Amino acid sequence: MTREAAGGLLPSVAGLGVQQIESGLWRWSAPHPEWERDATPTTGWIEEVGSVYCELPGAILLVDPVVPADAGEAARLWSALDRDVERLGRPVCVVVTVHWHRRGADAMVARYGAHDGVVPDGARAIALGDPIGETAYVLPQFGALVMGDVVIGGDAIEGEHAPGLRACPPGWYGSTAAERAWYGGPGRPGALRRLAREPVERVLTTHGSPLLTGGAAALEALAEGASGRRAA
Repeated sequence: MTREAAGGLLPSVAGLGVQQIESGLWRWSAPHPEWERDATPTTGWIEEVGSVYCELPGAILLVDPVVPADAGEAARLWSALDRDVERLGRPVCVVVTVHWHRRGADAMVARYGAHDGVVPDGARAIALGDPIGETAYVLPQFGALVMGDVVIGGDAIEGEHAPGLRACPPGWYGSTAAERAWYGGPGRPGALRRLAREPVERVLTTHGSPLLTGGAAALEALAEGASGRRAA
């Protein structure tokens, strides 16, 4: 989003926040439209979820896009996106990190005639190899990695306000024996080590605050940590 296009969004307002990471790279957050408070305090994620807007040489890439439920906030988001799509005149690509993160993806595809699930030049998809099928996206020109559920912000769980990154709670990968084996066995640290080899400073999380410096080192620390729960 351009600064002009997002001028009405940059000041944080109830239900919608927009953060410029770098020129051409933005993260916006809004309440998840289907969020419900989790009775288990160690697994309940906060209501706000994040999305990424990225300007690449041949396309606009949207990752895990969420549209606010509030009509006024949604209109402001659409207005900013509409102006940038028109300004750049580039195709729009929409991807998700995991299948239940479609959120506003269908609305974005319909509005912009976007390429659904297509990773444009200038971005790379990395499959984590987990039973759920999560994918991370590398944005090399921005030194950024976009994550879904496996890695979240240290403040992504209700009642926790730690800095940096953490692994998602075990319960998020507890529906099947295969999920539990991947989370608790060598699968998860192996995936984190592969991600840590990417030259990234920034880890843009869907849940919780993004990490804007030291991303690769933080991912390596998560992989190597005995508990695998948190890295600053």
